[in-house]
Amino acid sequence: EVQSGNRLHHQSDMPIGWMATAAWSAGGDRIVTSHGDGYLRGWDVETGGVIWSRELAPVVSRSGWNAAACYVKFTSNGRSVVAAGRRDDPVEYRNGFVLVCDAEDGEIVMTTGSREIRNAVLSPDNERLIVATSNGSADDTRFASVQLDTGAVLFSVPPEFVKGAFHSCEAMFIRPDTRVLEAALGDGQVVGLDSLTGEEQHRFTADWLEEGQRFTARGRPKQPRMWEADFSADGKTLVSSANEYVYVWDVETGVMRLRVRHPHDHGCRLAVSPNGKWIATSDLLYSNDYGTNTIRLYDIETGHEVMQVEPDDKRAIVLSFSPDSKKLLAGYDRGSADIWNINP
Repeated sequence: EVQSGNRLHHQSDMPIGWMATAAWSAGGDRIVTSHGDGYLRGWDVETGGVIWSRELAPVVSRSGWNAAACYVKFTSNGRSVVAAGRRDDPVEYRNGFVLVCDAEDGEIVMTTGSREIRNAVLSPDNERLIVATSNGSADDTRFASVQLDTGAVLFSVPPEFVKGAFHSCEAMFIRPDTRVLEAALGDGQVVGLDSLTGEEQHRFTADWLEEGQRFTARGRPKQPRMWEADFSADGKTLVSSANEYVYVWDVETGVMRLRVRHPHDHGCRLAVSPNGKWIATSDLLYSNDYGTNTIRLYDIETGHEVMQVEPDDKRAIVLSFSPDSKKLLAGYDRGSADIWNINP
């Protein structure tokens, strides 16, 4: 409506944008999601009903997908939800946001702006959020630590007014035993940073290239690209996908432990179960793609496929295990979701 700016034919409890990300509460009874229509929503797992909805931006941008969180997480006590992502800021052009809201009603407690945020991870003490920001280039990512009670930036690597130096961040995790931030990058680098200072601790290349694959037809060296990635709950294992394979890496040694042939040549979405036993995959979706909508479950030790499910909707773009690893949420680009019981 022109006069008021209210959206017509759209209720806040009915998602109309693709699902961008999802997270479970510690008890597994609630889920929070972000959608491309600009809303965060809290859901009751048993009934599938919306508990609350919270608008991230008053107007959907011209691109149609800037108002969305790339990361959501319940705090360990279940009282708050932390979210980070990007939305349009036509005034200062700081198109990223970090916010904390009440888990019961979605009321926003704290919000602050930043560069566009493409990935994030909550510290084990729930006091800081480490974010990966980028303006859209492949190699302009920087990492910053945000204090959640004040919104203050504690560090930025590289510094704020220096060009970003890292490739796109596909996965992040802070190990509670070492306080090291592990970041899996799109160029195959896995970088460990001190989560309190940003100082680099270690680095290895998740190099899956074989002889004969290391150079292009023109003789240029190839990068072992990492299309999708996820860390295990203890941060010691990294699972990544590229082309037709899923790879399992030992983070401490950089050694590939397992390579699994996936049916789809164009890569897959993936998630590692909290108990460290399963890998869930869904074919990446491209225009005129020949892949299937099948969601597969693999044993992380053997690589054997142990379960398949067939969604009623289109291909899953979000996969998220419940904390007890007994359920799997699959989110789709129309905003809908299924929850599957895991019985491999």
